[in-house]
Amino acid sequence: MQKSMLPFLIAASLLAVSAHAQSPAPAQPSANALIVTSTGDSGPGTLREALLNALSNPGPDSILFNIPDSDPGFDPATGSWFITPSTFLPELLDETVIDGGSQRRFQGDRNPVGPEIFIDGKNLSSGSGFVIADARNCIISEVGIVNFHERGINIYGKKATENIIRGCFIGIDPTGTMAMSNKLDGILISMQAHHNWIGGPDKEDANFIGGSYADGIAMGATSFNVVENNFIGCGPKLDPVPNKWNGIRLFNNNDHHRIGPGNIIAFNKKHGIFLDGLGSTNGAHFNTITANSIFSNEQKGIALDAQSNEQIQAPVITGYSGGTVTGTALPDAHIEIYSDDEDEGKFFEGESATDATGAFTWTGPIRGRYVTATVTNGNGSTSEFSQPLLVTAAQPLRNAALSPRLYQNYPNPFRDRTDIAFELTTRSRVVLRISDVLGREVIKLVDNIMPAGMHSVTWNGADATGHLLPRGAYFCRMFTGNSARFIRMALTPALK
Repeated sequence: MQKSMLPFLIAASLLAVSAHAQSPAPAQPSANALIVTSTGDSGPGTLREALLNALSNPGPDSILFNIPDSDPGFDPATGSWFITPSTFLPELLDETVIDGGSQRRFQGDRNPVGPEIFIDGKNLSSGSGFVIADARNCIISEVGIVNFHERGINIYGKKATENIIRGCFIGIDPTGTMAMSNKLDGILISMQAHHNWIGGPDKEDANFIGGSYADGIAMGATSFNVVENNFIGCGPKLDPVPNKWNGIRLFNNNDHHRIGPGNIIAFNKKHGIFLDGLGSTNGAHFNTITANSIFSNEQKGIALDAQSNEQIQAPVITGYSGGTVTGTALPDAHIEIYSDDEDEGKFFEGESATDATGAFTWTGPIRGRYVTATVTNGNGSTSEFSQPLLVTAAQPLRNAALSPRLYQNYPNPFRDRTDIAFELTTRSRVVLRISDVLGREVIKLVDNIMPAGMHSVTWNGADATGHLLPRGAYFCRMFTGNSARFIRMALTPALK
């Protein structure tokens, strides 16, 4: 796990989910910093005391950790400090930042694999680790949450919005290789909670969620949550730590969630991702699953029941020849190409689109033995993986140094302008377009034949008609011949 270099008060730099749950915005520094200096369960300097003090303060609070080696809860073998509550911890009811990364900043990087602070529920017979109850703007960062009788983290209520979970080990031990299981879900979001963020746009935001007796992440009767750049069912080095049910399950009424990009969802005992309507008349619809690595789950990589995602049908791959994939799906829809050694989608290979007849093609190297695909319609509903097609003459990977490159835009997030740089190794026709998270094009920035070398374009956050777009996440996609690249950008225009 890569460690985050956060400033002293984490709340000043972490990102909150926007009104559309698509892009983060800077949180304000906490006016009240509380320091945990002991792994004890009660009294001065404990986590419980800090949580109680935070509850008594109506404004935002940051809980920091600075526990010495001499504390009896320190485990020198793993470089981690274990806090073991004997009763439920107080719920988070208003803006609270729990900054486990502060322990490293005070005491040094003692556990290079993961967090230094672990909250261990082994002495409890019921209850969850942290509960965010109808609260907004809470951040739980870089802590381990293990051995709880119910969930690692429970977020619920219609006022539970713009909360962030990032950099945590949930149900996984400090080495990142073994389960310290929470007995139900790793994370549950329910009861109309919305616009919450699990993970984030950077590698340092990744949560590692495994070992759960139920689902890694479960969401019920919620909307507009984002799950991005997490490891679900495995540790940092891809050691299997499976969840006993699904990696991610959306159950009952769920809509407009985004799962991806960048999640690794593997080794789970049921499906990688399961959209489970539970017989609801509304089901789980308009949920976008994009650019993840999903593999080695015991059942399907993506599974939709009859009440989910508008019953969208998976693409049909009709052939692979000369490095070109052909197939059919919904007309005028977004296609993502994957490959795997079985029937899921371990490698995200690229993207394409269907024409008005539903036909699509994609050309490029394939890393796995089989090629699969998903389709996402204009409402944001993503299908299951297609039936796999055996690639009998897979092309070797191209040398990355000889491939076109699309660099991350700067600044990002941005307000009124950002620069997008790209590099061509040969003279090529370049199409550079901006789309929203549902794949709908908002503006085409480039459509020209361009020489080899470095190039840069500026985007002002407006659509093709010149109207400024709302804050949120947008994708810049670059197409050059048989190559496709994309980056994710966060637009945060100033409020008027």
